[in-house]
Amino acid sequence: MNRLFSLIQRFPKLVLLFVIFITSVAIWYGQQHFRMNADLSSLVEQNGAWVDDLDYLNDTFPESGNVTVLVTSSNGSDLKEHVVEIEHQLRSQKIFSEIFAPQLLAWFEEYPLGFVTQDEFDRIKTFTRDTIKPAALAAQAGSLDVYLAELAQSEQPNLTPLLEAINNQSVDWTKLAQKVLTKPTAYAITLVAEPDASATEPNRAIIEAINQSIIAADLPSNVDVKVTGQAALDFDEIADANNSIAIAGSASLVGLILILAIGIRSLRVIVACYLTVLVGLAWTFAAGLAVIGHYNTISIVFMVMFIGLAVDFSIHLCLHIQELRLKGENDSLAMRDAIAHSVRPLSLCALSSALGFLSFYPTAYTGLGELGVVSA
Repeated sequence: MNRLFSLIQRFPKLVLLFVIFITSVAIWYGQQHFRMNADLSSLVEQNGAWVDDLDYLNDTFPESGNVTVLVTSSNGSDLKEHVVEIEHQLRSQKIFSEIFAPQLLAWFEEYPLGFVTQDEFDRIKTFTRDTIKPAALAAQAGSLDVYLAELAQSEQPNLTPLLEAINNQSVDWTKLAQKVLTKPTAYAITLVAEPDASATEPNRAIIEAINQSIIAADLPSNVDVKVTGQAALDFDEIADANNSIAIAGSASLVGLILILAIGIRSLRVIVACYLTVLVGLAWTFAAGLAVIGHYNTISIVFMVMFIGLAVDFSIHLCLHIQELRLKGENDSLAMRDAIAHSVRPLSLCALSSALGFLSFYPTAYTGLGELGVVSA
């Protein structure tokens, strides 16, 4: 250890250049190879009967869709036209291999009674009996008396057609029927799109394509569009993880400065500890990618944990150096003695911490296992 320290003292600039080079390579490697695993199902080991059932379901319905767009409105009068425009805009996006809007199919227009609620069906039944039936029988018999007789027998006679006819107005039976029915206030569009596994956020292109289509449809304020499905959930999960890590990491680094300033009150020590943490963070980030190949929403948490663990060892070493300097040793001698005294206990602490984190690895929770490997 004394020889290593003497070598560092003899060639400080060379050592600094070496550290800068390795750190630069680590930062470059991290930027080029960083990838977040978007498959949240991979966070848990996929074994068991439920996996077989899910595979069978996916094989049976391979195009069931991984994104669902739900369009709702408080007023359903012109909602269908807006849904048609949204579907048209979605079809212009090449990223979607399949677009399915079942409520827009002609089949649903032809057989709508099969999908109304019981309450609506009862209203249609009453309207047919009390409004349509008298007019149909009277038209067949060619007698107004039949129409009046049927109205007299009705439980809830609708006099609107009669009053309109008396006023020489044509009876709009379609308009009368629409008053009985409730127009749909919600439409669903199912999309199929493949995430870009090579991208940092594999599902971002899918969500951006949907947002572009919604903007291009130029919807009024009373129409609301929501997006759900596995791709949307995965995108939100990764985006939230990245934002949370950025906030937590920044807060940890700021807190680190405050703790060092209060506890040590030495600008040189604070700068040394801070730079060491940043260098170690870059090295570990690249090492994690080299070993595992990606991060997930759990393993990325190592960045916050690392700050606390790294500065802990730095504080031990720096305070020991300060203690020796207060006893009268010069900088070089204090650093040499402190390193010689601290290298074994700190190495033992590092080894025990690494073994503790590695204990996460043999578990069915793959995401937690990867966190253990990176942290170790």
